[in-house]
Amino acid sequence: LIDVREPHEVAEGRVPTATNIPLGEVAAAFALPPSEFKAKYGIDKPTAKEETIFYCRSGVRSQKAIDQVEKVDPELIYRNYRGSWLKY
Repeated sequence: LIDVREPHEVAEGRVPTATNIPLGEVAAAFALPPSEFKAKYGIDKPTAKEETIFYCRSGVRSQKAIDQVEKVDPELIYRNYRGSWLKY
C-alpha cells in the first residue's frame, strides 16, 4: 500500500500499513534496484507477484503515480484505491 501524498498530509493521518512515497518521488523510487528501494522506504520493492495499491487524498494523484510507475515497470500489477484517504 503506497501513500503518494506529501509528508505534511501524511502527518495528519494515514492508513497504518501504508508506506509514504510522495508523487514527486514515485517514478525515481520504482526505478531503484530492490536493495536501494528497501533501504530508502523500509519495505521490499513491489514485484509482479503481488498487487500494489496506491492512494492519496481523493484518488487523482494515486492514478498519476500509477501512470508514472507503469512507464518504469510495466510488469507490476497496480490498483488505485478510489476515494483514497477521504473514503478511508
